[in-house]
Amino acid sequence: MNLQDKLIIGILGCGIWGIKILKELVLIQEAEIWVYDPDLSKQTAIIEAGASRILSDFLELSNADGIIVASPATTHFGVLQELIPYNIPIFVEKPLTTDLKEAKALLRISHEKIFIMHIWRYHKGVKLLAEIAGSGELGKILSLKTTRTNWTSPRKDTDAVWTLLPHDLSIALEIFGEIPEPRLAVSELHKGIPRSMIAIFGEEPFMFVEASNRYLDKRREIRLQGTLGTAVLKDEMIDYIEIVKGDANSRPEEVVIEKRKFDNISPLKLELEAFIGYLKGGAVPVSDLKEGVEVIRIIQQLRELANI
Repeated sequence: MNLQDKLIIGILGCGIWGIKILKELVLIQEAEIWVYDPDLSKQTAIIEAGASRILSDFLELSNADGIIVASPATTHFGVLQELIPYNIPIFVEKPLTTDLKEAKALLRISHEKIFIMHIWRYHKGVKLLAEIAGSGELGKILSLKTTRTNWTSPRKDTDAVWTLLPHDLSIALEIFGEIPEPRLAVSELHKGIPRSMIAIFGEEPFMFVEASNRYLDKRREIRLQGTLGTAVLKDEMIDYIEIVKGDANSRPEEVVIEKRKFDNISPLKLELEAFIGYLKGGAVPVSDLKEGVEVIRIIQQLRELANI
């Protein structure tokens, strides 16, 4: 790419999330956006959302400066096998794959330009929680609890564990710098399909995750607990962390409550800007292929613990 030219970013897959990616890229105004989706009924919506060009063959994406893979998770391995030989930077929606063997195979055949769209690592609230955890103001960090619930899922090719758990594992990576090893996992099965999981990781600090698509109300909460207080992001859309200062012996009237503000910029915008910046010669996006494979390894371990 000539630095004077406009970037060309290709999107493979323009479903529920792919269309959001397209619209956000249009707002960023840094690139021409080429889209391939085999479902021809989506073409009008893709044009209306602002695509520069609709492709008839996904291998035409090989002419782009960077590619975003937003196709169904079960297609990722096959798609990446086709695209890797072109040596083009690729941003892949989570999960990387839904099979650990496939994920490990990608490590063997890939180049170093594959990155994972772990969106919560770009959320300003999660970054603030990481700062708070590292600052010592909550004392010794004892636990991290995440709650991720909603009703059903539009994704029909996979289940709630593959769809939801990558978010919570990437939050652990951002706050702790690693994913604690799983200790216990149970899953609610409906006709053999996992619809929820409760999992416990590590020891000190430990992590507790509840992920389910059997809640009518959508919940997204991240709770960090230490010996001297707690810090909570109560919802993904708010712009503050609620910090409660007090130890285990503090009476309710003795605690100090603070709402610490952050700039709640869309994490989707931030991760797309990070990819664009990389395509222009900037820093690499935060989540590389090895991280994506590690997340798949942990999820596979959880599934084995839960006997699913």
